[in-house]
Amino acid sequence: MNIKEEKYLKNLNHIASNIAIYDVVVDNIDDALEVAMKFKENDEYDWFRGQSGLWPLISTFNRLSVDEQKTMLKKISLLQHWANETLNLQNEDKIIAIAQHYGIPTNFIDFSTDPKTAAFFASNTSDNNSEPNEYSCIICINTQVVSNIIEISKNTTFKNRPHPELLSINVDNLWHLDAQKGKFLYLPMVGFELSLPFKRIIFKRSKQNGSKFVGTDYIPERRSSLEQRFYGYIQMRILSDTTELLEEFVSQVTDMPLIKDEGFDYYKDFVDGMSPIN
Repeated sequence: MNIKEEKYLKNLNHIASNIAIYDVVVDNIDDALEVAMKFKENDEYDWFRGQSGLWPLISTFNRLSVDEQKTMLKKISLLQHWANETLNLQNEDKIIAIAQHYGIPTNFIDFSTDPKTAAFFASNTSDNNSEPNEYSCIICINTQVVSNIIEISKNTTFKNRPHPELLSINVDNLWHLDAQKGKFLYLPMVGFELSLPFKRIIFKRSKQNGSKFVGTDYIPERRSSLEQRFYGYIQMRILSDTTELLEEFVSQVTDMPLIKDEGFDYYKDFVDGMSPIN
C-alpha cells in the first residue's frame, strides 16, 4: 500500500467513525418509522429513503461497469428520442424520472418526503434475488443542509464538472411518483455521499415487516396511459437484452455489516476500484 492509499483509507475510516455517531439502531420497523416521523415533525430531516440492505448511496448507473454504462447511455438516448418524437416529452429530467421508476439504471437516487414510503421500501423482501440482508435502514437527509454543501462544492470540488442536485420533478400521469411522494438525488459520481450529513435508522430485516404495509398504496396496480406506453417501450427496447446486466447488478446488492461494528469494510467493496486515487 503506498502513501496515497494509506491517506485515502485513513480519511475513509475517519468519515466512517463520524457516520457511526449518527446511526440510530432500533429493534424493528415500527420503531424505525416512529423515529423517522418524529424527525419530520421536528423539521430535522425532510427526505427519506428506504433500503432493504446497508449499501451506500451509489446510483444504479454508477454500479455498472464502464462498458455497461456505455451501452446503457445509448439505450437511454434512444428512449429520450422516442419520448421526444412520440410523446412530445422534451424534458430530460422527466424522462429519466420515468425510466428510474421502471428499473433503468440512472444517476437518480429515489427519496420521498413521506417516511411511510421509505419504511415500505425498507421492508421489501422481494427486491433482489440475493440472500436476505440482515439489516434494513431508513436514510434521512435535511435538504437545506445538503443544498448548502452542494452550492459550496460547485465552486470547489465540482467546478466545471457535473455536480449533485436535489430534484423535485412533477410528471403528469406518473402515478408511481405521485403515490410515493417521490423526489430524487442526482448523484453522477461515487464518493460524494461520504460528505453528506445523513442519518440512518437501522433495524433488523424481517419478512413480517412487509405485512405492515399495503403495497398498492405505494406501487399502484394500474398504469396511466403514459406509464403503459413507457413500460411497453422499456420492456421491448431497453430491458429485452440486458437481463444478464441487471442480474449482475442485483447480485452485487449483498448484505453489509453495521459501521458501528465493522469499521469501513462497509464501503470498501463499492468505493475501492470505482473512486480512483489520484
